[in-house]
Amino acid sequence: MERIAYRGKSAEVDLTAIDRIEKGLKDIAHVLSLMDEGSFGLCKVCGAPIDLSILEQAPTSTECSIHRFTRWR
Repeated sequence: MERIAYRGKSAEVDLTAIDRIEKGLKDIAHVLSLMDEGSFGLCKVCGAPIDLSILEQAPTSTECSIHRFTRWR
């Protein structure tokens, strides 16, 4: 937690929560741009369709099941 001052008032702010929110907003903006391009739901690595079950759980996913899990090995 970090203490900040705003308009003369002091508050504790959890910067990690703010960072997570900012990352989530960037991910959403990226997915919206993929929708505009017509490439939403396609793996950024191989171009294969991303399983609907993955997109239902994590709509901002950009990798198919093969590439999504192989990067963790």
